[in-house]
Amino acid sequence: MISPTDLFPLNVADGAQNYAKELKLDLVFFEKYPKGAKDLSSLLLKVKALKPDVLMGTGYLDDAILAVRQAKRPEGRL
Repeated sequence: MISPTDLFPLNVADGAQNYAKELKLDLVFFEKYPKGAKDLSSLLLKVKALKPDVLMGTGYLDDAILAVRQAKRPEGRL
């Protein structure tokens, strides 16, 4: 899970973490990034190294678009 340092996304992340625990899912990664970040490549490289089944982002639409675009690149960059 990745989340920007903003109140709403952090609250969503807390709720998602609690729900994952109820479902007995393993949360293997959780990291925050600065609100308005324009590059998530180093964060995504950390995630890719862990080979998770799912990546959940609790940010806003622009964050999701950025994460998907950068995650599709082999080196994690646009």
